[in-house]
Amino acid sequence: MSEGAPSKQLPKLVDPRKFAHQNKHLAGIVPEAGLPRLAKSKPDADAAQPGCHASAELEFHVDEQYRKCVTGKVWAKVTVECQRCLEPLELDVQTEVNLAIVWKEDDSRQLPETLDPWIVSEEQGDLYAILEEELLLALPAVAYHDFQCIDSALMEAGDDTQASAEVESKPNPFDVLAQLKQTMKKDD
Repeated sequence: MSEGAPSKQLPKLVDPRKFAHQNKHLAGIVPEAGLPRLAKSKPDADAAQPGCHASAELEFHVDEQYRKCVTGKVWAKVTVECQRCLEPLELDVQTEVNLAIVWKEDDSRQLPETLDPWIVSEEQGDLYAILEEELLLALPAVAYHDFQCIDSALMEAGDDTQASAEVESKPNPFDVLAQLKQTMKKDD
């Protein structure tokens, strides 16, 4: 996280092309209401607690190839569910923003790999939505506490007990053949 995190709220709708021509610098926060998909990642048990907001520092500019770009960083504290113990886990998520503003998806095919497209088909673009997208992409695929949140011996014992119970409860398909073989020996 950045020292002296911005406290001014960022505008939801911006004209990114105009901002790029003006070399505009924006720093501020995105309120939780502006991050609906990120708020859904919060476990239900934590829903009563106040949610997080995202902070961002962005530079709008025109690059050497005359592309309108947005660079900077966005960060947030996000509460997700630990995949081991299923308890709330607070993560610090931070990512670099490196976007080129394009009119349509076809225009994005001509961008270098270093730039991601921000498709803004009208004059104004939703800044909250693109920052939320960047944070969602930065979330780990699987999140765990950085400490042993569940006793590993208990987990292993639970898995072995369950597996052996499943094996014992299933009938052996070869039992019928064994019985048939025993009956044939008795008949001889």
